[in-house]
Amino acid sequence: MAHYLDFMQKGMQLPAMNWYPEAGQPMYPEITPEMESQIAMQAAQQVQQIQQEQQAAEAAKNPPPPPPPPPVDPNVKFQEDQKLRDAAFQASEARKNAAMAAEVDRKDSLAGLSPELVKQAGEYVQTNGLQMSPRELAVLSKSLGKPFDEVVQAISRMMQGGQGGGPVPVVTGFQNRDPRFQ
Repeated sequence: MAHYLDFMQKGMQLPAMNWYPEAGQPMYPEITPEMESQIAMQAAQQVQQIQQEQQAAEAAKNPPPPPPPPPVDPNVKFQEDQKLRDAAFQASEARKNAAMAAEVDRKDSLAGLSPELVKQAGEYVQTNGLQMSPRELAVLSKSLGKPFDEVVQAISRMMQGGQGGGPVPVVTGFQNRDPRFQ
């Protein structure tokens, strides 16, 4: 009876039932073979529609799994890994350089050197094309109390003439009479 009502609600054309039969009369009407085959076809269509609705509901609840990722080329993976290692190395070097610069600045401030003096020495070295560290020039200028020009001239004189400040004398006509040197 539940199926009969369900099929009627879904639009199937079924013969009318006798809901209140009298004693000895059937509740279900006589069905001819043609009606029976028609009912079977309509029932099959309804069952198929119900199954499609159930499958759609299941598909909505369980989405299909994502497609597998494409295979990774080993060379591409190696290059990506290498880029990551290079970036990590560069970050490490940048941290080391920053720490070293901070240490140099700390030592400069303890020695009484200002960053401006070192910067001016750097500009002087670059302008004059000197082969000298700007920090060295700043330290010498500060410790000697002389301007950059005088410090550079003093260094040039020392390098050209040795520590004595002049050329080394050349001895001529020297004769050593010691038998060890003959």
